[in-house]
Amino acid sequence: GLLAVPLRSNSILMSRVRDAEYNDLMSRIRSSELRELMFIHLKMDLHSDPVEWVGSDEPTQSAAVAAGETPLEKETVYHINRRVQRLLAGNRTDLDAWNDAEAYALMLSAYRMTQHQLDPSATTLPMPKSKPGEPPIDPKWDFLEVDDLQKAANEDTMFMRILKVGSKTPLKVWYLYKPLQVLGLIIAAIAIGALCYFAWKYWDSTLLTVKDVGIIVITFVIATIFGKLVMKIVWFRQTLMKILFGIGMSLFGFLVARLHLYVFNPLYLRLGKMQHLTEAKEAKADSP
Repeated sequence: GLLAVPLRSNSILMSRVRDAEYNDLMSRIRSSELRELMFIHLKMDLHSDPVEWVGSDEPTQSAAVAAGETPLEKETVYHINRRVQRLLAGNRTDLDAWNDAEAYALMLSAYRMTQHQLDPSATTLPMPKSKPGEPPIDPKWDFLEVDDLQKAANEDTMFMRILKVGSKTPLKVWYLYKPLQVLGLIIAAIAIGALCYFAWKYWDSTLLTVKDVGIIVITFVIATIFGKLVMKIVWFRQTLMKILFGIGMSLFGFLVARLHLYVFNPLYLRLGKMQHLTEAKEAKADSP
């Protein structure tokens, strides 16, 4: 495929970069260039079940059972709900606006993973120390507010809906805000109605003549013969796409950007504020 192959190639490239970085760090540890090292990542303790080949009739064992765990365990070993952790692992990497729900959930996950992995007795790093007989010091970080929300991850809450759309880049707020969903349905209905109207009105109109078909065929043949040569010489396709993209952004792009920055982005951030999430949870708990 024209799109699937480059995307998969890029994924393989990023995987190789991660492997190279990991091997580089491990070599630094072995050479004593680094004294201490600890790895955490968003897929810690998230098992991937095996994929059967087509036509397989052999029973497969889930990865959780193979690891000696029950598949019904809801929390990871670092006490984050597995559904929440999977959503965080699949979250977007674009540097766009992140609301409290997303940012705090990521901070809490990393905090719990580090808390689980880091052995205070095996490090020379300065660690907060508690008095003998007292529990370890747990600072009152703001992101700890989402701990109760992530524990109730099996409920259909605004917190979970925000994490579910976190893998998307455009139109995230449209998946969360019902008035925008209704507006989207209205716009789609109007567009479909307009298309049906024009199709009915110009039903007998001719779109292509023999001349048009001939021009298309000749253009296709020329492009097939000389297309690769043109691509090698002037990178015509990339240049043309950049020109068209620049024209589109100059004429219409700033309008879309302004609309997003001043209308939809503030709404998305407001829906993810901790005050809004806690109020929604309390209102749901008080409802009969």
